Amino acid sequence: MSIVKSLSVGDGDMFYIKHGSDNFMIIDCCMEEAYREEIVSEQIYVAFVDDGGNQ
Repeated sequence: MSIVKSLSVGDGDMFYIKHGSDNFMIIDCCMEEAYREEIVSEQIYVAFVDDGGNQ
């Protein structure tokens, strides 16, 4: 199952799509530097630690 998150990141939106496999995609428009580390850290966690319930 795919997971799609939409996040408000200042002057734009960011979309994170985790496909039903090991692949994921980030679509971002104008990610502010102040939020970059937090957002990327979450995505790394989701990609490599939390399988979203898919085992």
